[in-house]
Amino acid sequence: MTAEEILIRRIPKPHDETREELLAWFVESLGLEHGRDIHQTLRRILHMLLTLSQESRLLSTERLEEELLMPGSRINHHIRLLIKAGMLERDKRSIRLRGRTIEETVEEIRRDSERIFDDIIRMARLLDEAYGLRQKREG
Repeated sequence: MTAEEILIRRIPKPHDETREELLAWFVESLGLEHGRDIHQTLRRILHMLLTLSQESRLLSTERLEEELLMPGSRINHHIRLLIKAGMLERDKRSIRLRGRTIEETVEEIRRDSERIFDDIIRMARLLDEAYGLRQKREG
């Protein structure tokens, strides 16, 4: 599953490099936390996934509901956002990081963004030709 929507924000790096501060910076840098998420649900899901991934790479949505004491509908909403951003993959009723590590996952997202930019560049070239900003290619 490739990322469908990639948002990158340049924000100041955290002063304290605690696990919590690093995770907060990470999700904010990728535009994953939205102003309406006052309970930091997405961050809590990601934290739980990373914490429990030492036991198993797969984490069931039921386990998340039990651990976070939240309704499945709220958890699933945030899981869909993480999947759309390319962070997670779903395997039936379980989720996992797209890569074995966060770094591998970010590398996958980077490759997704490069493919997206390749498509954008091809379309920009066609627009340039359509508007006469560039001569049409031969053949």
